[in-house]
Amino acid sequence: LSDPGLCKINGTGIKVLSPVDIEAIDNLGNRLGIAPDGSLQNDIPGADLEISGDHKFVFLPQGDGETYTINLVGTGEGTFTIQEQNISNDVFGDTRVFPGMPVTQELKGTLEINTTETRLNLDTDGDGIIDQTLSPSAVLDAAQSQDFISPTTTAIITGLEGQSGFYRSDVSIDFSASDPAIAGYEDQTSGILKIQFRLDGGEWVDFPALSLPPPLTPPQAGGESDEQGESKITVSSERLHTLDFYSIDRAGNREEAKTVTFTIDKTPPEAVIQFDPQKKDLAFAGTDNFSLSEDITLTDTDDTVTLTDQAGNTTELKLKDKNRKIKLKTEIKSLSYNGQPAD
Repeated sequence: LSDPGLCKINGTGIKVLSPVDIEAIDNLGNRLGIAPDGSLQNDIPGADLEISGDHKFVFLPQGDGETYTINLVGTGEGTFTIQEQNISNDVFGDTRVFPGMPVTQELKGTLEINTTETRLNLDTDGDGIIDQTLSPSAVLDAAQSQDFISPTTTAIITGLEGQSGFYRSDVSIDFSASDPAIAGYEDQTSGILKIQFRLDGGEWVDFPALSLPPPLTPPQAGGESDEQGESKITVSSERLHTLDFYSIDRAGNREEAKTVTFTIDKTPPEAVIQFDPQKKDLAFAGTDNFSLSEDITLTDTDDTVTLTDQAGNTTELKLKDKNRKIKLKTEIKSLSYNGQPAD
């Protein structure tokens, strides 16, 4: 060719990572997308559409004044991520990311791309009215755009703990999230965008105070970025709780949700006292709102009986007569719950 520049790639690359279908229509009415019979339709010269599961990869050429209408339609439940990247003369530019947004089968939207900004318009309930107009949550350079590794998150639960997973106080929940770095490719780490959690099957919400910038300095080889939130969640109700959580990095990679359970039990056990005719002695046992009787620890020193549930709550009975088996009698001298005397 007389002009080698004509062989260079110029256009826009779009990734849709989700149960969302995408179609593009150019200014001449040519269409790229999925046909009614489920096959691929591509009438736009130089364009391309590839599908892998729920993921769609689109290339739209630029250079001769082309304009496109880009439509989105939800096909399932969950979340979706869109990445848009400009390619000029074979050089990949910044990537604009719209990560981890809720999707249902009612969702419809449009993606507006121009030289100054990219915007995502969403009609979440399919009634024909735009409910949200969003700007990208993250803009990545060419290196960060190569981040394909999901982040990892740990839930940190603190409180007065008895046996593992049982607490006798309010608990505080914090999260630590990191975006792994690969040795030799540290500049490809995009950093944590947000942490989401839900408690006891409720709505997914962002972890407070989580809107993090990319790392100021790359992690050490083989290390991890140390971005994490500073706020904490307090849980006080007595019950078995279920906590689900995950992180999304700035490249839109989403971690598989993790689940932990814990029980808050602030109530000490009660004592069950019976006479054992075979042993000719009083037999003590415990009953509790969360711990089974066999999981309550009993300490009997003849004149003091202590019951401890799995959360570490204690009930203590002090008896008047030490040699109760010999005397065949005793009296309760005092009773206390978690160290507090009871009438």
